[in-house]
Amino acid sequence: MKIFARAGTFAGLSVLLAACQSSAPSTPSAASPEAHALARSIGETIGRCWFGPGQTAFAGYIYSPEPNAVVPRVLIVPKEAPAERPVLVIEATGASSISTFGPLLNTANAARINADLNRWAKGNTSCD
Repeated sequence: MKIFARAGTFAGLSVLLAACQSSAPSTPSAASPEAHALARSIGETIGRCWFGPGQTAFAGYIYSPEPNAVVPRVLIVPKEAPAERPVLVIEATGASSISTFGPLLNTANAARINADLNRWAKGNTSCD
């Protein structure tokens, strides 16, 4: 009789624990084609405007466009440590919207980064 009681208690606890579990971690949903196009455009413009000939503000960094990632983005990483965590991440979230984060946004280049990215997200790909 004790065996059946314990089995019933175990079954009850299993149901209770299953109800308390959090849902599975969410995976990012695929971005829109417009977000991928925006990431591609911003990546090309960053290459021309921040890393082109004669540009020195970002000389200690390299960029890695990832326009075909699930969340299309451009990474800026230290030139001497390209496998390290990015210092700037630019994610395209829509046809003309982006999200940015990283410690490079807390440097003297922050105003330029924000102004350039806001302009580029709106479709103006000029460097100044």
